Amino acid sequence: MATENRLAKALKNLGLALLNATLMLVLLCLVFAWLAMKQMNAFSGTISQSFADGLVQVEPVKEQLSTLNSGIVSLRSDLQEIRTTSGTVRDVKIENVQQRLDIMAAITAEMRAKLQGIVQNPDLIVDRVVTTAVGELTGSLVALRGCHPDLGANLNLLPAS
Repeated sequence: MATENRLAKALKNLGLALLNATLMLVLLCLVFAWLAMKQMNAFSGTISQSFADGLVQVEPVKEQLSTLNSGIVSLRSDLQEIRTTSGTVRDVKIENVQQRLDIMAAITAEMRAKLQGIVQNPDLIVDRVVTTAVGELTGSLVALRGCHPDLGANLNLLPAS
């Protein structure tokens, strides 16, 4: 009888130890999953920021398009007025329209130059985003793993311009 009690007690303790170890492993997995998600959130934030930095270059073009659009609307109304007027008033309005057309041509040329640079070298923007993302992913994985790279090493992954 005593042997059966000891055997039952040993099996009970073994079951509790197994349950305890399982719960510890589940907790450890949850901690690692949480750390991985935290690093992935930081990584996705870096990628989003890289794309946003690339889009900042497009923002002035958007503003210039808005300026051109409003200029075109006002030119239409001025042209309508020129059709109904005659004499020196018409000449003054034509001169005003010509000046505004020159300003719009300058804005258009500036936008064309900016867009031409982006169209001719889209790979520069993509390369910058990809190298930044890879660098951040590498840094995140190294930090997650607990290793520290040599501080004297050159970790600049961006191509020299």
